[in-house]
Amino acid sequence: MNFCIFSYNRGRFLDNCVKSIEDCAPGSRLVIYDDQSNDPETLEVLARQESRHVVIKSESKSTNKHGGLYHNMQTALESCPKDELVCFLQDDTQLVRQIADEEKSAIHERFERDTTLGFISPAFIRNSSIKRKGAGAYIYDLSSQLYYWQDSQRSAGVYYSDIFVTLPKRLTQNNWRFVMGEPANEQQARGMFTKMGYLPSPFLMWLPNSLAYRGKKKTISLKIAERVNRCGFYPFAYMTSHEVNKLADMADTPPVAEDCLQLLFGPLPKPWIFNPLQKNRILRLTNKIELFFNRLAGQ
Repeated sequence: MNFCIFSYNRGRFLDNCVKSIEDCAPGSRLVIYDDQSNDPETLEVLARQESRHVVIKSESKSTNKHGGLYHNMQTALESCPKDELVCFLQDDTQLVRQIADEEKSAIHERFERDTTLGFISPAFIRNSSIKRKGAGAYIYDLSSQLYYWQDSQRSAGVYYSDIFVTLPKRLTQNNWRFVMGEPANEQQARGMFTKMGYLPSPFLMWLPNSLAYRGKKKTISLKIAERVNRCGFYPFAYMTSHEVNKLADMADTPPVAEDCLQLLFGPLPKPWIFNPLQKNRILRLTNKIELFFNRLAGQ
């Protein structure tokens, strides 16, 4: 399996993400796509990683809130071996356990068997999704041995997520091109593929309560939200063999991150937060207003 990491100005997170791949999927091809980072710590990490892995520095000048993410994802897709699995992930994610060769083969076979399958999610399910919609939000399909999200009204996550495993030839054969934003890519995937499958035994997850960027700059609202939510660097401990075996035996229970993973240090209140703004409507609104005026000012 190949790994493509998309990163911007989070050197400590990037280091952790790379190390988790080296530890849990040794020998994998790993490419880092950097979105013009300018933070000294991140630049030092990138320079160090260049001695072991391929580092591609974006030339995109996008001022969109996603920066050059989707441009970089398209570049990565066009560069990947077309008949080998690839995992797209971001610097605030981490592999949490070893990936066995037979698991990779099984995922590859799922794509070969189902030519309408575009994406598989390798990530754990967030507790907040289960709390909002109940345990029936994800249904396990015995034939494909994957979970599927049942809420067709979601803006993303039913057919597409920015964190995924795919077979590149599946996307290129359907003339897939990444567009700006998860909801837009969700709609595109909805018209091309069947629902995105969720692995019953995931191998990666977003780090909770992470520091974030929107539009490559932190608004005052985002800074406040990060402070309120104790945002910082909270990596996961690798799963023990007992925890991995227990996870494999839970095929009838959606794999929720908070139930299966342990933080290397913490603790943090549960459910974990994966977007600093997700629990505060006022800060979400003021953040949008700040971003709007920043764009008007050409910042």
